[in-house]
Amino acid sequence: MLEKITLCTLLLLPCFFAMSADNAEDKDRQLLITSYINALAGDSGIGPRIAASKMEKRAAEWIATEFEKLNISAEVQPFERVFGQKTAPQRSQNVIARIDGTSDKTFIIGAHYDSVPASTGSMGVIDNAASVALMLAIADHMNSMPKIKNNVVFVAFGAEEVGLNGAKHFVESISQTTLENENIIGMINLDTITGGDYQYIHSAKTAGYECDGDTSKFAADPIWRDTLLTHSSKLNLPFKKHAGNAEYPAGETGAWSDHSPFACVGIPVVHIEATNFDIVGLNGQDGYSQTVNPAMWTCFDKDTLTTCDRPNEKKWGRIWHTEFDRIDVLNREFPGRLETQLNNVFLLLSSFLSTSD
Repeated sequence: MLEKITLCTLLLLPCFFAMSADNAEDKDRQLLITSYINALAGDSGIGPRIAASKMEKRAAEWIATEFEKLNISAEVQPFERVFGQKTAPQRSQNVIARIDGTSDKTFIIGAHYDSVPASTGSMGVIDNAASVALMLAIADHMNSMPKIKNNVVFVAFGAEEVGLNGAKHFVESISQTTLENENIIGMINLDTITGGDYQYIHSAKTAGYECDGDTSKFAADPIWRDTLLTHSSKLNLPFKKHAGNAEYPAGETGAWSDHSPFACVGIPVVHIEATNFDIVGLNGQDGYSQTVNPAMWTCFDKDTLTTCDRPNEKKWGRIWHTEFDRIDVLNREFPGRLETQLNNVFLLLSSFLSTSD
Protein backbone atom coordinates (compact mmCIF):
# COMPACT_ATOMS: atom_id res chain seq x y z
CA MET A 1 0.00 0.00 0.00
CA LEU A 2 1.32 3.42 -0.94
CA GLU A 3 1.93 5.90 1.88
CA LYS A 4 -0.74 8.58 2.00
CA ILE A 5 0.81 11.93 1.11
CA THR A 6 -0.69 14.79 3.09
CA LEU A 7 0.16 18.41 3.67
CA CYS A 8 1.79 17.38 6.94
CA THR A 9 4.08 15.04 5.01
CA LEU A 10 5.01 17.78 2.56
CA LEU A 11 5.76 20.13 5.44
CA LEU A 12 7.79 17.38 7.15
CA LEU A 13 5.58 17.66 10.25
CA PRO A 14 4.48 14.65 12.30
CA CYS A 15 0.79 14.27 11.49
CA PHE A 16 -1.60 14.15 14.43
CA PHE A 17 -4.60 14.68 12.18
CA ALA A 18 -5.51 12.59 9.16
CA MET A 19 -6.61 14.81 6.31
CA SER A 20 -10.08 13.35 6.05
CA ALA A 21 -11.99 16.31 7.43
CA ASP A 22 -15.28 17.21 5.82
CA ASN A 23 -14.45 20.77 4.95
CA ALA A 24 -11.68 23.31 4.63
CA GLU A 25 -12.37 24.76 8.07
CA ASP A 26 -11.85 21.36 9.73
CA LYS A 27 -8.65 20.80 7.78
CA ASP A 28 -7.32 24.22 8.72
CA ARG A 29 -8.05 23.55 12.39
CA GLN A 30 -6.37 20.17 12.26
CA LEU A 31 -3.24 21.64 10.74
CA LEU A 32 -3.28 24.49 13.25
CA ILE A 33 -3.41 22.12 16.23
CA THR A 34 -0.67 19.97 14.72
CA SER A 35 1.54 23.02 14.29
CA TYR A 36 0.91 24.11 17.89
CA ILE A 37 1.89 20.71 19.28
CA ASN A 38 5.04 20.59 17.20
CA ALA A 39 6.01 24.13 18.19
CA LEU A 40 5.78 23.24 21.88
CA ALA A 41 6.84 19.61 22.00
CA GLY A 42 8.22 18.55 18.62
CA ASP A 43 11.84 17.60 18.03
CA SER A 44 12.48 20.99 16.48
CA GLY A 45 10.14 22.85 18.85
CA ILE A 46 10.69 24.29 22.31
CA GLY A 47 10.92 20.84 23.89
CA PRO A 48 10.87 20.08 27.64
CA ARG A 49 9.59 23.10 29.58
CA ILE A 50 10.77 22.70 33.16
CA ALA A 51 9.25 25.08 35.70
CA ALA A 52 11.24 28.31 36.10
CA SER A 53 13.49 27.46 33.18
CA LYS A 54 14.29 29.55 30.11
CA MET A 55 12.33 27.07 28.01
CA GLU A 56 9.25 27.48 30.19
CA LYS A 57 9.47 31.25 29.82
CA ARG A 58 9.98 30.87 26.09
CA ALA A 59 6.86 28.68 25.92
CA ALA A 60 4.83 31.31 27.80
CA GLU A 61 5.95 34.00 25.39
CA TRP A 62 5.08 31.74 22.45
CA ILE A 63 1.57 31.08 23.83
CA ALA A 64 0.97 34.81 24.36
CA THR A 65 2.10 35.50 20.81
CA GLU A 66 -0.22 32.83 19.42
CA PHE A 67 -3.20 34.34 21.24
CA GLU A 68 -2.28 37.72 19.78
CA LYS A 69 -2.10 36.18 16.29
CA LEU A 70 -5.70 35.07 16.84
CA ASN A 71 -6.58 38.71 17.65
CA ILE A 72 -7.10 37.84 21.31
CA SER A 73 -5.23 40.05 23.75
CA ALA A 74 -3.04 38.08 26.16
CA GLU A 75 -1.47 39.00 29.47
CA VAL A 76 1.61 37.32 30.91
CA GLN A 77 1.11 37.06 34.68
CA PRO A 78 4.47 36.56 36.43
CA PHE A 79 4.73 35.10 39.90
CA GLU A 80 7.30 33.92 42.40
CA ARG A 81 6.84 30.92 44.66
CA VAL A 82 9.03 28.38 46.41
CA PHE A 83 8.58 25.09 44.59
CA GLY A 84 10.34 21.89 43.67
CA GLN A 85 13.53 21.26 45.60
CA LYS A 86 14.36 24.94 45.93
CA THR A 87 14.41 26.93 49.16
CA ALA A 88 14.23 30.37 47.52
CA PRO A 89 11.32 31.67 45.40
CA GLN A 90 11.43 30.71 41.73
CA ARG A 91 9.95 32.68 38.85
CA SER A 92 7.28 31.38 36.52
CA GLN A 93 4.30 32.84 34.72
CA ASN A 94 0.75 32.25 33.57
CA VAL A 95 -0.66 33.43 30.26
CA ILE A 96 -4.20 34.80 30.41
CA ALA A 97 -6.53 35.63 27.53
CA ARG A 98 -10.20 36.57 27.57
CA ILE A 99 -13.18 36.58 25.23
CA ASP A 100 -16.12 38.64 26.47
CA GLY A 101 -19.68 37.42 26.26
CA THR A 102 -22.95 39.20 26.87
CA SER A 103 -23.37 38.20 30.54
CA ASP A 104 -21.33 38.84 33.68
CA LYS A 105 -20.73 35.11 34.19
CA THR A 106 -17.37 33.52 33.40
CA PHE A 107 -15.99 30.11 32.57
CA ILE A 108 -12.28 29.49 33.02
CA ILE A 109 -10.53 27.03 30.73
CA GLY A 110 -7.05 26.09 31.89
CA ALA A 111 -4.15 23.95 30.73
CA HIS A 112 -0.62 23.88 32.09
CA TYR A 113 2.21 24.26 29.61
CA ASP A 114 5.25 23.23 31.66
CA SER A 115 6.62 19.70 31.55
CA VAL A 116 8.95 17.33 33.36
CA PRO A 117 12.74 17.30 32.70
CA ALA A 118 14.29 15.86 29.57
CA SER A 119 15.98 13.21 31.73
CA THR A 120 12.63 11.37 31.87
CA GLY A 121 12.68 10.99 28.10
CA SER A 122 9.43 12.95 27.84
CA MET A 123 8.82 15.87 25.51
CA GLY A 124 5.53 16.69 27.24
CA VAL A 125 3.22 16.05 24.30
CA ILE A 126 0.13 14.67 26.04
CA ASP A 127 1.26 16.23 29.33
CA ASN A 128 0.45 18.86 28.37
CA ALA A 129 1.27 20.48 25.00
CA ALA A 130 -1.73 18.86 23.30
CA SER A 131 -4.11 20.48 25.82
CA VAL A 132 -2.56 23.91 25.26
CA ALA A 133 -2.88 23.41 21.50
CA LEU A 134 -6.53 22.44 21.88
CA MET A 135 -7.18 25.43 24.13
CA LEU A 136 -5.76 27.77 21.49
CA ALA A 137 -7.95 26.16 18.83
CA ILE A 138 -11.06 26.62 20.99
CA ALA A 139 -10.12 30.25 21.61
CA ASP A 140 -9.78 30.78 17.88
CA HIS A 141 -13.20 29.24 17.28
CA MET A 142 -14.94 31.16 20.06
CA ASN A 143 -13.41 34.43 18.90
CA SER A 144 -14.76 33.87 15.39
CA MET A 145 -18.35 33.69 16.64
CA PRO A 146 -20.59 36.80 16.51
CA LYS A 147 -21.17 36.74 20.27
CA ILE A 148 -21.15 34.20 23.07
CA LYS A 149 -23.25 34.41 26.22
CA ASN A 150 -20.71 33.80 28.97
CA ASN A 151 -17.22 35.25 29.22
CA VAL A 152 -14.43 32.74 28.69
CA VAL A 153 -11.03 33.22 30.30
CA PHE A 154 -8.23 31.01 28.97
CA VAL A 155 -5.27 30.40 31.27
CA ALA A 156 -2.04 28.60 30.40
CA PHE A 157 -0.59 27.70 33.80
CA GLY A 158 3.10 27.63 34.61
CA ALA A 159 4.88 25.43 37.16
CA GLU A 160 2.08 22.84 37.45
CA GLU A 161 4.42 19.87 37.62
CA VAL A 162 6.02 21.13 40.83
CA GLY A 163 2.94 21.91 42.90
CA LEU A 164 0.14 23.49 40.81
CA ASN A 165 1.83 26.84 41.36
CA GLY A 166 0.38 28.71 38.39
CA ALA A 167 -3.17 27.70 39.24
CA LYS A 168 -2.66 28.60 42.91
CA HIS A 169 -1.30 32.02 42.00
CA PHE A 170 -4.13 32.70 39.57
CA VAL A 171 -6.75 31.78 42.17
CA GLU A 172 -5.05 34.01 44.73
CA SER A 173 -5.08 36.88 42.24
CA ILE A 174 -8.76 36.62 41.31
CA SER A 175 -10.00 38.92 44.05
CA GLN A 176 -7.53 41.56 42.85
CA THR A 177 -8.97 41.62 39.35
CA THR A 178 -12.33 42.40 37.81
CA LEU A 179 -13.17 38.69 38.06
CA GLU A 180 -14.99 38.20 41.35
CA ASN A 181 -15.54 34.69 42.67
CA GLU A 182 -19.32 34.84 42.45
CA ASN A 183 -19.14 35.54 38.69
CA ILE A 184 -16.91 32.55 37.92
CA ILE A 185 -19.41 29.76 37.42
CA GLY A 186 -17.00 26.98 36.51
CA MET A 187 -13.45 25.91 35.70
CA ILE A 188 -12.64 23.36 32.98
CA ASN A 189 -9.20 21.80 33.38
CA LEU A 190 -7.50 20.26 30.35
CA ASP A 191 -4.70 17.93 31.42
CA THR A 192 -3.63 14.79 29.54
CA ILE A 193 -6.79 15.01 27.44
CA THR A 194 -5.39 12.57 24.91
CA GLY A 195 -3.27 9.41 24.81
CA GLY A 196 -5.11 7.18 27.30
CA ASP A 197 -7.56 4.46 26.38
CA TYR A 198 -10.75 6.32 27.36
CA GLN A 199 -11.84 9.93 27.72
CA TYR A 200 -13.38 10.88 31.05
CA ILE A 201 -15.07 13.92 32.51
CA HIS A 202 -14.47 14.26 36.26
CA SER A 203 -15.73 16.49 39.04
CA ALA A 204 -13.91 17.23 42.29
CA LYS A 205 -13.80 14.63 45.02
CA THR A 206 -16.80 14.85 47.35
CA ALA A 207 -14.59 14.17 50.36
CA GLY A 208 -12.62 17.31 49.54
CA TYR A 209 -8.96 18.12 49.02
CA GLU A 210 -6.24 19.36 51.35
CA CYS A 211 -6.57 23.04 50.55
CA ASP A 212 -4.31 25.89 51.56
CA GLY A 213 -6.22 27.85 54.19
CA ASP A 214 -10.00 27.81 54.63
CA THR A 215 -11.74 24.70 53.25
CA SER A 216 -15.30 25.77 54.08
CA LYS A 217 -15.97 26.92 50.51
CA PHE A 218 -14.83 23.70 48.85
CA ALA A 219 -16.92 22.92 45.76
CA ALA A 220 -17.62 19.27 45.02
CA ASP A 221 -20.69 20.15 42.95
CA PRO A 222 -20.71 17.90 39.83
CA ILE A 223 -22.98 20.28 37.89
CA TRP A 224 -20.60 20.87 35.00
CA ARG A 225 -19.40 17.27 34.86
CA ASP A 226 -22.97 16.07 34.52
CA THR A 227 -23.85 18.86 32.09
CA LEU A 228 -20.88 18.05 29.86
CA LEU A 229 -21.63 14.33 29.97
CA THR A 230 -25.19 15.03 28.86
CA HIS A 231 -23.88 17.32 26.14
CA SER A 232 -21.42 14.62 25.04
CA SER A 233 -24.24 12.10 24.74
CA LYS A 234 -26.27 14.47 22.58
CA LEU A 235 -23.27 14.91 20.28
CA ASN A 236 -22.63 11.15 20.22
CA LEU A 237 -19.15 11.61 21.67
CA PRO A 238 -17.52 8.86 23.80
CA PHE A 239 -16.80 10.76 27.03
CA LYS A 240 -17.79 8.91 30.17
CA LYS A 241 -17.76 8.89 33.96
CA HIS A 242 -15.39 6.37 35.48
CA ALA A 243 -16.82 3.62 37.63
CA GLY A 244 -16.47 4.13 41.35
CA ASN A 245 -14.02 2.40 43.65
CA ALA A 246 -13.05 2.64 47.31
CA GLU A 247 -10.70 5.57 46.77
CA TYR A 248 -12.43 7.47 43.97
CA PRO A 249 -16.24 7.50 43.81
CA ALA A 250 -17.73 7.37 40.31
CA GLY A 251 -16.86 10.42 38.26
CA GLU A 252 -14.62 12.02 40.88
CA THR A 253 -10.93 12.83 40.59
CA GLY A 254 -8.06 13.66 42.91
CA ALA A 255 -6.28 16.93 43.62
CA TRP A 256 -3.33 16.30 41.33
CA SER A 257 -4.00 18.92 38.66
CA ASP A 258 -4.90 22.58 38.18
CA HIS A 259 -8.60 22.19 38.98
CA SER A 260 -7.77 21.64 42.64
CA PRO A 261 -7.13 25.27 43.77
CA PHE A 262 -10.36 26.38 42.08
CA ALA A 263 -12.44 23.75 43.88
CA CYS A 264 -10.82 24.85 47.13
CA VAL A 265 -12.26 28.37 46.81
CA GLY A 266 -15.74 27.23 45.85
CA ILE A 267 -15.65 27.14 42.05
CA PRO A 268 -17.24 23.98 40.53
CA VAL A 269 -14.64 22.21 38.42
CA VAL A 270 -14.35 19.72 35.60
CA HIS A 271 -11.25 17.77 34.67
CA ILE A 272 -11.16 16.25 31.18
CA GLU A 273 -8.68 13.39 31.02
CA ALA A 274 -7.72 10.43 28.81
CA THR A 275 -6.70 7.43 30.88
CA ASN A 276 -8.05 4.02 31.98
CA PHE A 277 -9.66 3.64 35.39
CA ASP A 278 -10.32 -0.06 34.73
CA ILE A 279 -6.63 -0.86 35.09
CA VAL A 280 -5.33 -1.93 38.50
CA GLY A 281 -2.18 0.14 38.64
CA LEU A 282 0.62 0.55 41.13
CA ASN A 283 -1.73 2.07 43.71
CA GLY A 284 -5.02 0.60 42.57
CA GLN A 285 -7.61 1.98 40.17
CA ASP A 286 -6.56 5.62 40.32
CA GLY A 287 -6.25 6.46 36.62
CA TYR A 288 -2.48 6.81 36.79
CA SER A 289 -2.17 3.83 34.42
CA GLN A 290 -3.40 5.22 31.12
CA THR A 291 -3.32 2.32 28.71
CA VAL A 292 -3.34 -1.44 28.22
CA ASN A 293 -0.90 -1.06 25.32
CA PRO A 294 1.75 -3.73 26.10
CA ALA A 295 4.54 -1.40 24.98
CA MET A 296 3.81 0.65 28.11
CA TRP A 297 4.12 -2.35 30.43
CA THR A 298 6.98 -4.59 31.48
CA CYS A 299 4.42 -7.40 31.64
CA PHE A 300 0.66 -6.99 31.26
CA ASP A 301 -2.15 -9.47 31.95
CA LYS A 302 -5.11 -8.52 29.76
CA ASP A 303 -7.48 -10.77 31.71
CA THR A 304 -6.89 -9.13 35.08
CA LEU A 305 -6.02 -5.68 33.67
CA THR A 306 -2.86 -5.38 35.72
CA THR A 307 0.77 -6.39 35.64
CA CYS A 308 1.59 -10.06 35.53
CA ASP A 309 4.76 -9.44 37.56
CA ARG A 310 4.06 -6.82 40.23
CA PRO A 311 7.46 -6.96 41.99
CA ASN A 312 9.30 -6.27 38.74
CA GLU A 313 6.88 -4.01 36.87
CA LYS A 314 8.63 -0.81 35.76
CA LYS A 315 6.24 0.95 33.38
CA TRP A 316 2.71 0.56 34.79
CA GLY A 317 0.93 1.66 31.62
CA ARG A 318 1.97 5.27 32.01
CA ILE A 319 2.58 7.62 29.11
CA TRP A 320 2.93 10.85 31.07
CA HIS A 321 6.38 11.62 32.52
CA THR A 322 7.99 8.84 30.45
CA GLU A 323 9.86 8.24 27.22
CA PHE A 324 6.49 7.38 25.64
CA ASP A 325 5.28 10.99 25.75
CA ARG A 326 6.91 11.88 22.45
CA ILE A 327 5.44 12.54 19.03
CA ASP A 328 7.16 9.66 17.24
CA VAL A 329 6.21 7.08 19.88
CA LEU A 330 2.62 8.27 20.18
CA ASN A 331 2.10 8.19 16.41
CA ARG A 332 3.60 4.70 16.23
CA GLU A 333 1.76 3.14 19.16
CA PHE A 334 -1.59 4.90 18.80
CA PRO A 335 -2.21 5.60 15.12
CA GLY A 336 -5.23 7.85 14.79
CA ARG A 337 -5.92 8.08 18.53
CA LEU A 338 -4.65 11.54 19.25
CA GLU A 339 -6.42 13.20 16.36
CA THR A 340 -9.71 11.51 17.28
CA GLN A 341 -9.49 12.36 20.97
CA LEU A 342 -8.46 15.97 20.42
CA ASN A 343 -11.27 16.40 17.95
CA ASN A 344 -13.69 14.96 20.52
CA VAL A 345 -12.66 17.59 23.07
CA PHE A 346 -12.88 20.36 20.49
CA LEU A 347 -16.39 19.33 19.43
CA LEU A 348 -17.57 19.01 23.02
CA LEU A 349 -16.26 22.32 24.33
CA SER A 350 -16.85 24.45 21.28
CA SER A 351 -20.48 23.32 21.25
CA PHE A 352 -20.93 23.61 25.03
CA LEU A 353 -19.43 27.08 25.30
CA SER A 354 -21.47 28.25 22.34
CA THR A 355 -24.77 27.12 23.85
CA SER A 356 -24.26 27.18 27.61
CA ASP A 357 -26.38 29.40 29.83
